[in-house]
Amino acid sequence: MVAYFNRVVATPHILTELSNLAGQLGSQHRPGCFGELAKMILHLLDERTVPARDIATADDFPRLGLTDTGIEKIAPGSCLVVTDDFPLSNRLDALRIDVLNYNHLRFRAVSQ
Repeated sequence: MVAYFNRVVATPHILTELSNLAGQLGSQHRPGCFGELAKMILHLLDERTVPARDIATADDFPRLGLTDTGIEKIAPGSCLVVTDDFPLSNRLDALRIDVLNYNHLRFRAVSQ
């Protein structure tokens, strides 16, 4: 999916979650995954930072948590958020922030 975009925006919190998930891969897949992640970070990624103190004081922090509230703060007017997280996508949709829940694409592909 990343190939369809000229740039990918991420926060340090997103990258930490991604790194933690990749770290759970088996030893035969982990090096390749981290290699691809490194290439993406170096050549494609637009990393944006929202201080955790600003995220923690947001109204949605108790409901969405650190990573998702950070996404909510950086996305308005500048990003299409692509996620499979229903609480996040529903909240962004309610705020009229551009969001695509790719589970909707999977469902549509299966039902056609």
